[in-house]
Amino acid sequence: MDPSRRALLSSLPFVPAALREWVASITLDPGPNSRGHTGTSGRAVGIEDVHRMHDAIDAFVDMDHRYGGKLTRPAIVHFLDTEAAPLLNGRYTDEVGSQLMSAAAAMTALAGWSAYDLAEHGLAQSHYGQALALAKAADNPLTSAWVLATASQQAIDLQQPELAIRLARAAQLAGQDVASPRVRAVLLLREARASAVEVELAETPDHNAIARVERLLGAAEDAFAAVTSDDDDPRWAHDLTHAELMAEAGCVWRMIGRHQRAADHAQTALDDFDSTFVRSRQFNMIHRGQALLGLGELDAALTTTRQALPLSINQRSARSVALVRSFNEQLNEYAGDPDVEDWRDQLRVALPIAV
Repeated sequence: MDPSRRALLSSLPFVPAALREWVASITLDPGPNSRGHTGTSGRAVGIEDVHRMHDAIDAFVDMDHRYGGKLTRPAIVHFLDTEAAPLLNGRYTDEVGSQLMSAAAAMTALAGWSAYDLAEHGLAQSHYGQALALAKAADNPLTSAWVLATASQQAIDLQQPELAIRLARAAQLAGQDVASPRVRAVLLLREARASAVEVELAETPDHNAIARVERLLGAAEDAFAAVTSDDDDPRWAHDLTHAELMAEAGCVWRMIGRHQRAADHAQTALDDFDSTFVRSRQFNMIHRGQALLGLGELDAALTTTRQALPLSINQRSARSVALVRSFNEQLNEYAGDPDVEDWRDQLRVALPIAV
Protein backbone atom coordinates (compact mmCIF):
# COMPACT_ATOMS: atom_id res chain seq x y z
CA MET A 1 0.00 0.00 0.00
CA ASP A 2 1.13 3.52 -0.75
CA PRO A 3 2.64 4.99 2.45
CA SER A 4 0.47 8.12 2.28
CA ARG A 5 -2.69 5.99 2.05
CA ARG A 6 -1.53 3.85 4.96
CA ALA A 7 -0.95 6.98 7.04
CA LEU A 8 -4.41 8.29 6.12
CA LEU A 9 -6.12 5.03 7.11
CA SER A 10 -4.22 4.79 10.39
CA SER A 11 -5.45 8.28 11.34
CA LEU A 12 -9.15 7.50 10.86
CA PRO A 13 -11.16 8.77 13.84
CA PHE A 14 -13.16 6.58 16.21
CA VAL A 15 -16.86 7.28 15.53
CA PRO A 16 -19.17 6.34 18.43
CA ALA A 17 -22.32 6.83 16.34
CA ALA A 18 -21.28 3.94 14.09
CA LEU A 19 -21.45 1.55 17.05
CA ARG A 20 -25.12 2.31 17.61
CA GLU A 21 -25.79 1.51 13.96
CA TRP A 22 -23.99 -1.84 14.31
CA VAL A 23 -26.07 -2.80 17.32
CA ALA A 24 -29.30 -1.92 15.50
CA SER A 25 -28.23 -3.85 12.39
CA ILE A 26 -27.27 -7.02 14.26
CA THR A 27 -30.46 -6.91 16.31
CA LEU A 28 -33.04 -5.84 13.71
CA ASP A 29 -31.84 -6.50 10.16
CA PRO A 30 -32.86 -9.81 8.56
CA GLY A 31 -30.23 -12.38 7.64
CA PRO A 32 -29.39 -13.29 4.04
CA ASN A 33 -31.55 -15.56 1.92
CA SER A 34 -28.52 -17.33 0.51
CA ARG A 35 -24.84 -17.57 1.30
CA GLY A 36 -23.78 -19.28 -1.90
CA HIS A 37 -22.06 -17.51 -4.77
CA THR A 38 -22.39 -18.75 -8.32
CA GLY A 39 -21.31 -17.53 -11.72
CA THR A 40 -18.73 -18.13 -14.37
CA SER A 41 -15.91 -16.03 -12.89
CA GLY A 42 -13.83 -16.74 -9.86
CA ARG A 43 -12.31 -20.00 -8.69
CA ALA A 44 -14.24 -22.89 -7.18
CA VAL A 45 -13.99 -22.75 -3.39
CA GLY A 46 -14.22 -25.81 -1.15
CA ILE A 47 -14.17 -26.54 2.56
CA GLU A 48 -10.41 -27.18 2.38
CA ASP A 49 -9.93 -23.47 1.58
CA VAL A 50 -11.87 -22.58 4.72
CA HIS A 51 -9.69 -24.92 6.79
CA ARG A 52 -6.55 -23.23 5.46
CA MET A 53 -7.94 -19.84 6.44
CA HIS A 54 -8.58 -21.11 9.98
CA ASP A 55 -5.02 -22.44 10.13
CA ALA A 56 -3.76 -18.99 9.13
CA ILE A 57 -5.92 -17.35 11.81
CA ASP A 58 -4.46 -19.68 14.45
CA ALA A 59 -0.94 -18.78 13.33
CA PHE A 60 -1.65 -15.04 13.41
CA VAL A 61 -3.25 -15.29 16.87
CA ASP A 62 -0.11 -17.01 18.15
CA MET A 63 2.06 -14.27 16.62
CA ASP A 64 -0.15 -11.62 18.21
CA HIS A 65 0.21 -13.18 21.67
CA ARG A 66 3.98 -13.28 21.31
CA TYR A 67 4.83 -10.05 19.49
CA GLY A 68 1.84 -7.70 19.38
CA GLY A 69 0.02 -5.93 16.59
CA LYS A 70 2.84 -4.11 14.80
CA LEU A 71 4.47 -7.31 13.60
CA THR A 72 1.23 -9.21 13.01
CA ARG A 73 -0.98 -6.67 11.29
CA PRO A 74 0.84 -6.41 7.91
CA ALA A 75 0.68 -10.20 7.49
CA ILE A 76 -3.04 -10.29 8.32
CA VAL A 77 -3.89 -7.49 5.90
CA HIS A 78 -1.81 -9.11 3.17
CA PHE A 79 -3.68 -12.39 3.68
CA LEU A 80 -7.05 -10.61 3.50
CA ASP A 81 -6.08 -8.88 0.26
CA THR A 82 -4.41 -11.77 -1.54
CA GLU A 83 -6.17 -14.86 -0.13
CA ALA A 84 -9.48 -14.07 1.53
CA ALA A 85 -10.84 -11.58 -1.00
CA PRO A 86 -10.36 -13.90 -4.03
CA LEU A 87 -12.07 -16.71 -2.12
CA LEU A 88 -15.07 -14.53 -1.28
CA ASN A 89 -15.31 -13.58 -4.95
CA GLY A 90 -15.18 -17.23 -5.99
CA ARG A 91 -17.90 -19.85 -6.52
CA TYR A 92 -19.26 -21.83 -3.57
CA THR A 93 -22.34 -23.49 -2.12
CA ASP A 94 -24.46 -22.20 0.74
CA GLU A 95 -22.73 -24.49 3.23
CA VAL A 96 -19.22 -23.54 2.14
CA GLY A 97 -20.25 -19.89 1.85
CA SER A 98 -21.44 -19.74 5.46
CA GLN A 99 -18.18 -21.18 6.80
CA LEU A 100 -16.07 -19.10 4.41
CA MET A 101 -17.71 -15.82 5.44
CA SER A 102 -17.43 -16.79 9.13
CA ALA A 103 -13.70 -17.41 8.70
CA ALA A 104 -13.30 -14.16 6.76
CA ALA A 105 -15.15 -12.33 9.54
CA ALA A 106 -12.75 -13.81 12.12
CA MET A 107 -9.72 -12.80 10.03
CA THR A 108 -11.10 -9.28 9.55
CA ALA A 109 -11.81 -8.94 13.27
CA LEU A 110 -8.22 -10.01 13.93
CA ALA A 111 -7.05 -7.22 11.62
CA GLY A 112 -9.17 -4.87 13.74
CA TRP A 113 -7.66 -6.25 16.93
CA SER A 114 -4.12 -5.70 15.65
CA ALA A 115 -4.99 -2.10 14.70
CA TYR A 116 -6.52 -1.59 18.16
CA ASP A 117 -3.32 -2.96 19.72
CA LEU A 118 -1.47 -0.20 17.85
CA ALA A 119 -3.97 2.45 19.08
CA GLU A 120 -5.22 3.01 15.50
CA HIS A 121 -8.76 3.16 16.76
CA GLY A 122 -10.62 4.43 13.71
CA LEU A 123 -9.00 1.79 11.53
CA ALA A 124 -9.80 -0.90 14.10
CA GLN A 125 -13.41 0.22 14.16
CA SER A 126 -13.59 0.05 10.37
CA HIS A 127 -12.37 -3.56 10.44
CA TYR A 128 -14.86 -4.47 13.16
CA GLY A 129 -17.69 -3.06 11.05
CA GLN A 130 -16.59 -5.17 8.07
CA ALA A 131 -16.27 -8.24 10.29
CA LEU A 132 -19.80 -7.76 11.62
CA ALA A 133 -21.16 -7.48 8.08
CA LEU A 134 -19.44 -10.75 7.14
CA ALA A 135 -20.71 -12.49 10.29
CA LYS A 136 -24.23 -11.29 9.50
CA ALA A 137 -23.90 -12.52 5.91
CA ALA A 138 -22.73 -15.88 7.26
CA ASP A 139 -25.72 -15.98 9.63
CA ASN A 140 -23.27 -16.76 12.42
CA PRO A 141 -24.49 -15.24 15.72
CA LEU A 142 -21.49 -16.45 17.75
CA THR A 143 -19.03 -14.66 15.48
CA SER A 144 -21.22 -11.56 15.67
CA ALA A 145 -21.11 -11.82 19.47
CA TRP A 146 -17.32 -12.11 19.42
CA VAL A 147 -16.86 -9.03 17.21
CA LEU A 148 -19.24 -6.97 19.35
CA ALA A 149 -17.43 -8.05 22.52
CA THR A 150 -14.08 -7.13 20.96
CA ALA A 151 -15.44 -3.72 19.94
CA SER A 152 -16.65 -3.34 23.55
CA GLN A 153 -13.05 -3.87 24.72
CA GLN A 154 -11.95 -1.00 22.49
CA ALA A 155 -14.65 1.27 23.96
CA ILE A 156 -13.47 0.25 27.44
CA ASP A 157 -9.92 1.35 26.68
CA LEU A 158 -11.24 4.61 25.24
CA GLN A 159 -13.16 5.11 28.52
CA GLN A 160 -16.57 5.23 26.89
CA PRO A 161 -18.54 3.08 29.35
CA GLU A 162 -22.01 3.67 27.92
CA LEU A 163 -20.93 2.41 24.50
CA ALA A 164 -18.89 -0.41 26.01
CA ILE A 165 -21.84 -1.66 28.05
CA ARG A 166 -24.20 -1.41 25.10
CA LEU A 167 -21.85 -3.41 22.88
CA ALA A 168 -21.28 -6.03 25.58
CA ARG A 169 -25.03 -6.48 26.06
CA ALA A 170 -25.57 -6.62 22.30
CA ALA A 171 -22.95 -9.40 22.18
CA GLN A 172 -24.88 -11.36 24.79
CA LEU A 173 -28.13 -10.81 22.88
CA ALA A 174 -26.54 -11.98 19.63
CA GLY A 175 -25.30 -15.23 21.17
CA GLN A 176 -28.02 -15.92 23.72
CA ASP A 177 -29.61 -18.90 21.95
CA VAL A 178 -26.37 -20.71 21.04
CA ALA A 179 -23.73 -19.64 23.56
CA SER A 180 -21.84 -22.36 25.42
CA PRO A 181 -20.89 -21.82 29.09
CA ARG A 182 -17.42 -20.64 28.04
CA VAL A 183 -18.88 -18.11 25.61
CA ARG A 184 -21.34 -16.87 28.24
CA ALA A 185 -18.40 -16.38 30.61
CA VAL A 186 -16.53 -14.33 27.99
CA LEU A 187 -19.50 -12.07 27.34
CA LEU A 188 -20.39 -11.59 31.02
CA LEU A 189 -16.77 -10.68 31.79
CA ARG A 190 -16.86 -8.06 29.06
CA GLU A 191 -19.99 -6.45 30.49
CA ALA A 192 -18.43 -6.55 33.96
CA ARG A 193 -15.32 -4.75 32.72
CA ALA A 194 -17.38 -2.21 30.79
CA SER A 195 -19.50 -1.51 33.87
CA ALA A 196 -16.34 -1.18 35.97
CA VAL A 197 -15.25 1.74 33.78
CA GLU A 198 -18.36 3.60 34.97
CA VAL A 199 -17.33 2.93 38.57
CA GLU A 200 -13.75 4.00 37.92
CA LEU A 201 -14.78 7.30 36.31
CA ALA A 202 -17.40 8.23 38.91
CA GLU A 203 -16.54 11.19 41.13
CA THR A 204 -17.96 9.42 44.20
CA PRO A 205 -18.36 5.68 44.86
CA ASP A 206 -21.58 4.24 43.43
CA HIS A 207 -22.28 1.23 45.61
CA ASN A 208 -25.14 0.03 43.41
CA ALA A 209 -22.87 0.08 40.36
CA ILE A 210 -20.15 -1.76 42.29
CA ALA A 211 -22.66 -4.40 43.38
CA ARG A 212 -23.76 -4.83 39.74
CA VAL A 213 -20.17 -5.41 38.67
CA GLU A 214 -19.71 -7.98 41.43
CA ARG A 215 -22.87 -9.82 40.33
CA LEU A 216 -21.60 -9.94 36.74
CA LEU A 217 -18.25 -11.32 37.91
CA GLY A 218 -20.02 -13.98 39.95
CA ALA A 219 -22.19 -14.93 36.97
CA ALA A 220 -19.11 -15.18 34.72
CA GLU A 221 -17.33 -17.44 37.21
CA ASP A 222 -20.47 -19.61 37.53
CA ALA A 223 -20.69 -19.92 33.75
CA PHE A 224 -17.03 -20.90 33.49
CA ALA A 225 -17.50 -23.50 36.24
CA ALA A 226 -20.08 -25.20 33.98
CA VAL A 227 -17.59 -25.63 31.09
CA THR A 228 -17.04 -29.25 30.02
CA SER A 229 -14.82 -30.90 27.43
CA ASP A 230 -17.95 -31.85 25.46
CA ASP A 231 -19.00 -28.23 24.84
CA ASP A 232 -19.16 -27.08 21.24
CA ASP A 233 -17.11 -23.91 21.66
CA PRO A 234 -16.23 -21.66 18.71
CA ARG A 235 -12.52 -21.42 17.97
CA TRP A 236 -12.30 -17.83 19.21
CA ALA A 237 -13.51 -18.85 22.69
CA HIS A 238 -10.64 -21.30 23.27
CA ASP A 239 -8.45 -18.48 24.60
CA LEU A 240 -10.70 -18.13 27.65
CA THR A 241 -8.73 -20.49 29.82
CA HIS A 242 -8.77 -20.33 33.61
CA ALA A 243 -5.72 -18.03 33.39
CA GLU A 244 -7.57 -15.60 31.14
CA LEU A 245 -10.63 -15.69 33.39
CA MET A 246 -8.47 -14.80 36.39
CA ALA A 247 -6.68 -12.07 34.43
CA GLU A 248 -9.90 -10.43 33.22
CA ALA A 249 -11.58 -10.68 36.61
CA GLY A 250 -8.48 -9.29 38.29
CA CYS A 251 -8.61 -6.18 36.09
CA VAL A 252 -12.23 -5.65 37.03
CA TRP A 253 -11.61 -6.09 40.77
CA ARG A 254 -8.84 -3.48 40.58
CA MET A 255 -11.07 -1.04 38.69
CA ILE A 256 -13.69 -1.14 41.45
CA GLY A 257 -11.09 -0.74 44.19
CA ARG A 258 -10.85 -4.35 45.43
CA HIS A 259 -7.05 -4.36 45.31
CA GLN A 260 -6.35 -7.52 47.30
CA ARG A 261 -8.66 -9.58 45.12
CA ALA A 262 -7.13 -7.97 42.04
CA ALA A 263 -3.59 -8.83 43.16
CA ASP A 264 -4.56 -12.43 44.01
CA HIS A 265 -6.32 -12.96 40.67
CA ALA A 266 -3.39 -11.52 38.73
CA GLN A 267 -0.97 -13.83 40.52
CA THR A 268 -3.16 -16.85 39.78
CA ALA A 269 -3.23 -15.85 36.11
CA LEU A 270 0.55 -15.52 36.05
CA ASP A 271 0.93 -18.96 37.59
CA ASP A 272 -1.39 -20.47 34.95
CA PHE A 273 -0.49 -18.63 31.73
CA ASP A 274 1.46 -20.53 29.11
CA SER A 275 4.84 -18.97 28.31
CA THR A 276 3.69 -18.22 24.75
CA PHE A 277 1.21 -15.64 26.07
CA VAL A 278 3.94 -13.03 26.36
CA ARG A 279 1.78 -9.92 26.22
CA SER A 280 -0.82 -11.38 28.60
CA ARG A 281 1.90 -12.22 31.12
CA GLN A 282 3.33 -8.72 30.86
CA PHE A 283 -0.10 -7.13 31.29
CA ASN A 284 -0.78 -9.23 34.39
CA MET A 285 2.54 -8.32 35.96
CA ILE A 286 1.67 -4.64 35.54
CA HIS A 287 -1.93 -5.15 36.69
CA ARG A 288 -0.69 -6.95 39.80
CA GLY A 289 1.77 -4.14 40.40
CA GLN A 290 -1.03 -1.58 40.16
CA ALA A 291 -3.10 -3.55 42.67
CA LEU A 292 -0.15 -3.80 45.03
CA LEU A 293 0.34 -0.04 44.82
CA GLY A 294 -3.33 0.29 45.75
CA LEU A 295 -2.53 -1.75 48.85
CA GLY A 296 0.45 0.49 49.64
CA GLU A 297 2.98 -2.29 48.96
CA LEU A 298 5.55 -0.36 46.92
CA ASP A 299 8.42 -2.85 47.18
CA ALA A 300 6.26 -5.78 46.05
CA ALA A 301 4.82 -3.68 43.21
CA LEU A 302 8.28 -2.78 41.93
CA THR A 303 9.48 -6.38 42.18
CA THR A 304 6.51 -7.67 40.21
CA THR A 305 6.57 -5.05 37.48
CA ARG A 306 10.35 -5.22 37.11
CA GLN A 307 9.84 -8.71 35.65
CA ALA A 308 7.58 -7.20 32.98
CA LEU A 309 10.17 -4.81 31.59
CA PRO A 310 12.29 -7.37 29.64
CA LEU A 311 9.09 -8.67 28.02
CA SER A 312 8.56 -5.22 26.51
CA ILE A 313 11.64 -5.48 24.32
CA ASN A 314 10.07 -7.86 21.78
CA GLN A 315 6.55 -6.48 22.09
CA ARG A 316 5.26 -4.24 19.31
CA SER A 317 2.11 -3.13 21.10
CA ALA A 318 0.93 0.40 21.80
CA ARG A 319 -1.30 -1.00 24.56
CA SER A 320 1.74 -2.54 26.21
CA VAL A 321 3.60 0.77 26.14
CA ALA A 322 0.55 2.66 27.45
CA LEU A 323 0.12 0.27 30.37
CA VAL A 324 3.77 0.50 31.43
CA ARG A 325 3.64 4.30 31.09
CA SER A 326 0.51 4.40 33.26
CA PHE A 327 2.24 2.44 36.01
CA ASN A 328 5.28 4.70 35.77
CA GLU A 329 3.01 7.72 36.26
CA GLN A 330 1.48 6.09 39.33
CA LEU A 331 4.96 6.04 40.82
CA ASN A 332 5.16 9.85 40.75
CA GLU A 333 3.96 10.06 44.35
CA TYR A 334 7.07 8.06 45.32
CA ALA A 335 9.46 10.21 43.27
CA GLY A 336 12.87 10.33 44.86
CA ASP A 337 12.62 6.90 46.42
CA PRO A 338 15.87 5.09 45.49
CA ASP A 339 14.06 1.89 44.50
CA VAL A 340 11.68 3.82 42.27
CA GLU A 341 14.56 5.63 40.59
CA ASP A 342 16.32 2.29 40.03
CA TRP A 343 13.12 0.89 38.48
CA ARG A 344 12.90 3.91 36.18
CA ASP A 345 16.51 3.46 35.13
CA GLN A 346 15.65 -0.07 34.05
CA LEU A 347 12.59 1.25 32.20
CA ARG A 348 14.73 3.70 30.22
CA VAL A 349 16.84 0.80 28.98
CA ALA A 350 14.03 -1.68 28.26
CA LEU A 351 11.31 0.66 26.96
CA PRO A 352 12.46 4.27 26.57
CA ILE A 353 9.30 5.20 24.69
CA ALA A 354 7.32 4.68 27.91
CA VAL A 355 9.34 7.22 29.91
